[in-house]
Amino acid sequence: MQILGTAFVEARRRRWRLLVAILLACCCLSTGTARALTVLGGSSLTSRGNVDGATGILFCDIVNTVTASGQADAWSIYAGQAGGSLEMEVYRPTVSTWQFVASSSMVTVPSVGVNTFNLAMPISVQAGDVICWYYPVGTAPAISFGYGISGQNTIWNLNYATNQIPTSGLGGNQQNLATGGSYISGGVNYGAFGANSYVNRQYSIQLLGTFTPLPEPGLVSLGCLLALSLLRRRRSASASII
Repeated sequence: MQILGTAFVEARRRRWRLLVAILLACCCLSTGTARALTVLGGSSLTSRGNVDGATGILFCDIVNTVTASGQADAWSIYAGQAGGSLEMEVYRPTVSTWQFVASSSMVTVPSVGVNTFNLAMPISVQAGDVICWYYPVGTAPAISFGYGISGQNTIWNLNYATNQIPTSGLGGNQQNLATGGSYISGGVNYGAFGANSYVNRQYSIQLLGTFTPLPEPGLVSLGCLLALSLLRRRRSASASII
């Protein structure tokens, strides 16, 4: 009888250890599974038939802004031509200014078509943040855009032909963009974004990452709850035998 009792207790212990292992595995799967990047803001990546000719210029899409708080990890463009350089930037509009949030590093566009660039450091974004991009002086502008698209508006710094923004004015040294004529440190006076810089253009650029709200628990999380419930029942049963 003693041998049978010991075997019974040992079997209980093995089942208990197995349940603990299942529970830990489920929880690790639930919290450790990587989530695919999603579009935080921007327009669809498609060929739109045009690329810009101006350089030393900052463009901002004021329509297709970030839709909710989250973390940006990458950005993508549809390039109409390759070989040029650009930098992606994020600004946050307030009552009177646009606050600089962060920027990517300067990248070179390797090919025509969709190009995705990973960020060296994630960027925390909020709903309403504006996606901008900068072409350094003398480069080959890449992002494909379309003209005369109703409901779309893109703005840029005025007088770009004579007041180009040098790269030395970028790279995190930006001042806030105010409607009354702010400037980029080391660069030139914007003279504000004027009425003639508002046009019905749509550009193929997207900000990618994950939104802050976590997804609803799936089957893995449900399995964790079931395993935990069974574990508690087993422990209760063992306690009543002792």
